[in-house]
Amino acid sequence: MSLLHLHHGPSASLARGRAAHQRGAVLIVGLILLAVLTLLGLTGMSTTSLEEKMAANAQEGTRAFQIAETGLASAFAEELAWDLDGYDSPLQAVKLADNTQVGQFQYWTRFNGWSPPRQPYSAVHFHAAHFDFRSEGTTFAGGAASDIQARHHGGVYQIAPKQ
Repeated sequence: MSLLHLHHGPSASLARGRAAHQRGAVLIVGLILLAVLTLLGLTGMSTTSLEEKMAANAQEGTRAFQIAETGLASAFAEELAWDLDGYDSPLQAVKLADNTQVGQFQYWTRFNGWSPPRQPYSAVHFHAAHFDFRSEGTTFAGGAASDIQARHHGGVYQIAPKQ
């Protein structure tokens, strides 16, 4: 005797009728879920692409800032920058160790006048030359100048003996 008994009564034919009626609904629900998942995937890819561009721009902005800082450091080290007539540097390349150019900078200095020095210098024997230092750094993206620039400005005093 078999434990499995198939019932061929009226309830079995009702169940078959409902299953035949619901086959199209499964296909529609599946297609809707597939469309939703596709939209989520496309949105995620778009967001990732935008975030990558934002990170690259932030990196280039930081590089331009560092190049402009290099310009100010070069101005402080340049003897001509302390000339009372002012000085405009030529464009100077910034290169990596492998000689790849990553940017350029230029700086300008202007003499703004004399002022009394601060302590511990004596105003009788010394005075302070006030200079205005400006530097501009530009990054290179793929060998060409990009739109990323940074400008720095600094006021500098040089203590000098009175003559």
